[in-house]
Amino acid sequence: MTERIHPINEQVEKRPESGKGKLLWKVAKRFPFYAPFLFVAATVASNAQSVEQDPTPSPTTITTAEGPITDQDGDGFITLVDARILTPPQTTNCPVCVDVNGNKVVDQTDIDLVNYQLEKNSVEDLNGNSYNASFDVNNDGANSETDVDIIKSYLGQEVTAPSFGVDDPSEITFGYDANTLLVKYKTGVNLDSKQALLAKYDLSYKSSLDNIDELEIKDGAIDTLKQQIEAEPEVDKVFKNFVAKPQTNDPGWINQWGAKKIRIEEAWFTETRGNWDNPVKVAVIDVGFDVDHNDLQLNLSNLRRNAEVTDEDDPDYENVSGNDENHGTATAGIIGATVDNFIGIAGLNHRVELIPIRVAGELGVRRALEWAMEQDVRVINISLCFGYSDPSEHLSNDTFTEARNEHGIVIVGIAGNDGRNDSCYPGNHPAVVSVGATKEDDSLWESSSGREDADIFAPGDCIEVLRAGGFSSACHSGTSFAAPHVSAVVALCETIAPISPDRRNDLRCDKFLARDTNGFGRIDAWSYLWYRNCSRFDNSDSGQVDVLDLQILAFRTYLPPIFYDRRYDVFPVGGDGKIDISDYYVEASRNDIRCQ
Repeated sequence: MTERIHPINEQVEKRPESGKGKLLWKVAKRFPFYAPFLFVAATVASNAQSVEQDPTPSPTTITTAEGPITDQDGDGFITLVDARILTPPQTTNCPVCVDVNGNKVVDQTDIDLVNYQLEKNSVEDLNGNSYNASFDVNNDGANSETDVDIIKSYLGQEVTAPSFGVDDPSEITFGYDANTLLVKYKTGVNLDSKQALLAKYDLSYKSSLDNIDELEIKDGAIDTLKQQIEAEPEVDKVFKNFVAKPQTNDPGWINQWGAKKIRIEEAWFTETRGNWDNPVKVAVIDVGFDVDHNDLQLNLSNLRRNAEVTDEDDPDYENVSGNDENHGTATAGIIGATVDNFIGIAGLNHRVELIPIRVAGELGVRRALEWAMEQDVRVINISLCFGYSDPSEHLSNDTFTEARNEHGIVIVGIAGNDGRNDSCYPGNHPAVVSVGATKEDDSLWESSSGREDADIFAPGDCIEVLRAGGFSSACHSGTSFAAPHVSAVVALCETIAPISPDRRNDLRCDKFLARDTNGFGRIDAWSYLWYRNCSRFDNSDSGQVDVLDLQILAFRTYLPPIFYDRRYDVFPVGGDGKIDISDYYVEASRNDIRCQ
């Protein structure tokens, strides 16, 4: 699913036309403090009224297809398009066909997502390649009001499992390879047993990763075959190869409000701009990059990897261009585009080492993680979504855990762009920081998922980014562009945080506390870095915070104002013009940490 543009000077909120919804909307505009609560009430009232006043006829119920789903359109993937070909939702009852955000219930969010797409299409200047097949409910090759009307006829229906033989119907929403399965064998399984399995199910070998084989299906329904192979005694687990979905949209004009909103300039001035002598390594896992972009050259690493290629002698082993160079170029640029060079945009790190890794599917993600661990990266940004299924259903599940727990890598993912309360994979993985998206006024971006489980929020609406071909453009919206804001700030944190952060959870770069935000969840770079900057509290320049530092600050609390020294004014962020017991308490809470 791709992210929808938020046209400049256009309101995307659906304002009620009349009744209680309209009254609540007016009150919300008059009293902004209560706006978030009143807007929800207005939306509920409006939705209830619309259902009552616009009783769109339900689709003619024939029989919902219960058989296994196959690749109907021949594109090599199982998606909603295939489900709609098998069971046209305008004539046959098919809730999964219209559940465009995959949350297993047809609700107002599905309607809002399609309407948002239509708003994007209505902007004449940006009307190029904006068609979204996921929102083409009737499979007529266009996104239109007809699609909205069909969804309305299903409002309130739940998507039951299994659908089309798939235990988690949301997997159809987000798509998976129709022709390959990833088979993980049990320890000790020999080659003869593997070959027998291939012969039994008429499979072809494609590639391997440790004890996992990528196998090609010659014929048959992939979900049925998955269950059959998983029952074999030699097999530990079988995974689908879920589709990597860039979370992106087309550009418009806007300035870099996101960087200013999180107070990155203040953080640069008082904390760090990055380590010039030993820049932090940040791996950017994405679907493609323009490695020749002139605004990336300062911070772009010579290390790069195409994780879809296994042979190191293959000329494409380091080719990270891909079919969509814009998405990876955009995410990398937010983190580390060159600052003060009169071109493009300003990355949030003046100095960082960006390592691009290209992937196309889940097997590539696992290879990417394993290779990144070998390169001693400190941060990984992965602005990709692989659906909302449980992490245990994904091939890369254990590798994310290994990267975080055994290598100490901070992994930043996205919540997704489907307006859901939960986050998509890998953002929903316990080892991954899930990032939701906010707008310039600090309200939640309309299509952001992770409303209840995101770890942190960051600017993600109308973000100015780099584009392939040496260009920059603006108004890209989505959690894909929120996540790099967090990855960039984490990279800065890695240059100043204590050496032994495991002793203090609140000083670790992957922990986000209330003081690290603007009060409700959106990251504040200055506050986040201020309290993790070990050298700020090392008053004696000894390389660690100890009793001597506490004594120095305690002495300062007794001096008259004329002797004020801002170096000891550590609380609140930016100082308050005095040194008192509050500063001492913050200093004391950092006793015995060691600096880099």
